[in-house]
Amino acid sequence: MPSAFPVLRFARLGRQFQSKGESLGQLWGQRSTWQVRLRWAVPPTILACVAAALHFGYRFEWRPVAGVALTILAYNALIAFASALIRPVRRKRYAVDVALAFVQVCLDYMALLTMLHFTGGVASPLLFFLVFHVIFAAMLFRPVVAYIFAAAAAAGTSLLALVEFANLLPSHPVWYAGKTLTLANRPGHILAVLVFFSGAVFITAAVSNMIVARLREGVVALADANRRANLLNDKLASLYVMVEAVSAQKVLDRVLKTVVEELSKVTEVAGLTVALSKEDGSGLSYAAVHGLAAHFGQDPALARSLSAFSDRAMRGEAVVVGKLADGVDAEPNGTSLRLPDELAPTGIRSVILAPLTVGGRSIGVLGAYRRAADPFREEDIDFFRLAGELVGIAIDDARQAEAIERLMQERTRLMLQVGHNLRAPLSAASTMLETIVGSYLGSVSPKQAEYLQRIGRRLDSMQRTIAEMLALARAQRAEPIPANSAVALSEVVSEVASLFRPEAERKPLELRVECPPDLPSVRGDAELLNQLVENLLSNSIKYTPAGGTVTVSVALSGSEELTLDVSDTGIGIPPAEQDRLFTEFFRASNARRMQELGTGLGLPIVKRIAERHGGTVQLHSELDKGTRVLVTLPVARPETAENTQPS
Repeated sequence: MPSAFPVLRFARLGRQFQSKGESLGQLWGQRSTWQVRLRWAVPPTILACVAAALHFGYRFEWRPVAGVALTILAYNALIAFASALIRPVRRKRYAVDVALAFVQVCLDYMALLTMLHFTGGVASPLLFFLVFHVIFAAMLFRPVVAYIFAAAAAAGTSLLALVEFANLLPSHPVWYAGKTLTLANRPGHILAVLVFFSGAVFITAAVSNMIVARLREGVVALADANRRANLLNDKLASLYVMVEAVSAQKVLDRVLKTVVEELSKVTEVAGLTVALSKEDGSGLSYAAVHGLAAHFGQDPALARSLSAFSDRAMRGEAVVVGKLADGVDAEPNGTSLRLPDELAPTGIRSVILAPLTVGGRSIGVLGAYRRAADPFREEDIDFFRLAGELVGIAIDDARQAEAIERLMQERTRLMLQVGHNLRAPLSAASTMLETIVGSYLGSVSPKQAEYLQRIGRRLDSMQRTIAEMLALARAQRAEPIPANSAVALSEVVSEVASLFRPEAERKPLELRVECPPDLPSVRGDAELLNQLVENLLSNSIKYTPAGGTVTVSVALSGSEELTLDVSDTGIGIPPAEQDRLFTEFFRASNARRMQELGTGLGLPIVKRIAERHGGTVQLHSELDKGTRVLVTLPVARPETAENTQPS
């Protein structure tokens, strides 16, 4: 017979609770078949105990006891069959499962009382096994059932003692060493045993109920904590996804739109708002509203009613206006912050205002709004506080990105303006210098001619620098490449290579061009791509000694990219300086020794043009062995192929 259920099973019950309304008895009932599994071990145990008792000299009616063991085996098989047969109903209907458990306990009681009768009655050592069934009842059923089982145990043993004492049933004492172990002729001793046994079972019922009640509270608390942890884990996972989505945005308006939309999905609130501090520090202005009326926050009366709570949030406090779930007050001192009357028409009954913080300072307030049927819980406060920190960082990052973008645009505008302002006077100065050097204004001495030529070289260098500054500024412009523009990159490469071939032959160098004619076009600006190829070929030819080789090729990478490959056998680049190659105005030390004049803008221009076309640049170089530059550009869509720009 089952006696006691392992207490360690309570550790697993937290995962099985679906709500606080589900009783512990339901959980036991849903798994009552554990009694069947345990009962399979009872008949062999009884038979083993009978054999051991006979071996050690005890004499009793062992055949009926063995018969009870076989009976237990038989009804356990029937219960197992019935349990499997009604399993679908038992899982859905708690009462059916509990009834099955109740029947099993009753059968066990009858079997145990029968064995008591054949092993000495109230003097049987099996008497106190009834106590375990009281403990079992306390775990399986409501508290009153444990007392019923205690009363049944006391009444059953008392009735058994009475009928045996009145000779209504023959007694079956246990014999040992020729002496009988019986209380049949000792009514006072029988009464004392029954009184103490009855007290024991009722005390056991009371203590078991108390322990099970405490365990039930612990399991309910564990289940509730587990549920909250799972909900918070789901929210944090969704918050991580939101942070990833926000980090991909660098425009403040898009960041705010993504924040309110994604947070609304995560938290399932009625509305979300983001209010940011005004630049003059005079208060807050609503920068994003989701799920509420578009004019929310523009109502002066509502703004005034929420300002006190917003001020507290700006000081770093997560403020709850209204009540939390389960009647828990929003304030630690037991007082609840009264919801403004202006929110009543919207149906909002509970609000959380969390600070948007960056580096310990508040830059705004994140507001979450719920209706009466779905109030906030305590864990929501911690979640929105964390969300406020992450959103604050995202907003600050977007603001800094926009500020950097504005600076870059201003820098580009300044470069264009300076370049255009300098180009005309430099061109005029070069023209006048050529007039003087050509002796059109009179003869010049050889020394004067030498200095004038050096001035001319400097002017040419300045003009090249200005031209590359203008090219860099043009490459950095924010205007996107037109979607319907397509350029045949192989044609651009062939044309630029033909322009540089005479220079390569004068050095002399071998210039190899490998451009299959059937390659697809790339979406882009023909003039910028022409500049990109020119810069790469110019660098390779300039920094490759005589007798070397420069190779330029275009190949299809996969189905969506073309790769421009420019390699040479030139001087290479020192490893320690390769990380700075794409920095504007930087030139490698060996390049400066080989060529005094240079702008250091060639590779930065290549990088900006490639990025503007949605491409990438990779550079590999070994000192004194050569350099290889790979530029990958996306292939034009089929609908743009017909609009190929002439190169």
